[in-house]
Amino acid sequence: MIRRTALAVLMLAPVALEAQSTADELRKAIQYYNSFNIEGARPILENILSPSYLRSVTPGHGVTALKYLGASYAVLDRSEKAIEYFVAALDFDPFTSLDPREFSATEQTAFAEAKRRIFKVAIRPVSARIIDSSYAFRLVTTHRANLTVTLIDTRDPSRQEVLFQAENDGLREIRWNGLLRNGDRADSAPAPLA
Repeated sequence: MIRRTALAVLMLAPVALEAQSTADELRKAIQYYNSFNIEGARPILENILSPSYLRSVTPGHGVTALKYLGASYAVLDRSEKAIEYFVAALDFDPFTSLDPREFSATEQTAFAEAKRRIFKVAIRPVSARIIDSSYAFRLVTTHRANLTVTLIDTRDPSRQEVLFQAENDGLREIRWNGLLRNGDRADSAPAPLA
């Protein structure tokens, strides 16, 4: 008796899946949020912040997710939870803000309280270039503080130039024309590596 074996070949064709990027997910969550579908936005935002989320999340993505989660809890009158998320957003990026044209007074109030609960000072990076015009240093403090901005020569730390020394609350731009107190132009060439 001869046994015959049937051989079945299963061919699988790859299925084209549209991979949603984190930016796409954030856009979708923000769209839900702006159309007052808070319960539709929140799971997307929480998923982005989850340790099990498999896509790449930049610091900016994380801050945006935290900001909108905070706002979602503020809208639902859960101010302590809102403040918790806002504090986390400010901790990652002290430049975080809520545009008053997009966020209500309730959201703004919770955000203001978050700023009072955390103290952060930050400065935006200044790109290296030949100094031939003024520089704009963008700084922020999350609440009122005495702020001193000092330029220090990396080759000679004893050479210092105070650009700003006063009370500050919030965003501040300090312009500098590249001239030292003695009238010399600051050397913008990078310091040699040791």
